[in-house]
Amino acid sequence: MYRVIKVLNNNVCMAKDDKNVECIVVGKGIGFGKRPGDIIEEDKLEKIFYVQEDVNKIKFSELMEKIRGDVIGIAEEIIAMAERIKSKKLNEHIHIALADHIAFAIERINMGIEIKTLLI
Repeated sequence: MYRVIKVLNNNVCMAKDDKNVECIVVGKGIGFGKRPGDIIEEDKLEKIFYVQEDVNKIKFSELMEKIRGDVIGIAEEIIAMAERIKSKKLNEHIHIALADHIAFAIERINMGIEIKTLLI
């Protein structure tokens, strides 16, 4: 059983499992209409992410405080999609790195800073 800590978007929530361990859960519509303390239906879960390394737990907690929930949710959806396509679990560092990258890109756009690249 998982209980909502924070809804990041309609498809991603921070939650605690039955052992009271924090995790990120991903699944279509799992966050819709949910509030902290609500139970998440396990049959709707597509992915459950636990931060394993203590250093990453600290970084992830700091990230959760400074980055908007919807940005973290988008990053988690991208990671879940990549893992489904590749049928392979990605390194847990990607969760922190991708959310931070997306947040910084949004910040640059909001500041009017344009990054030119040959790829685009």
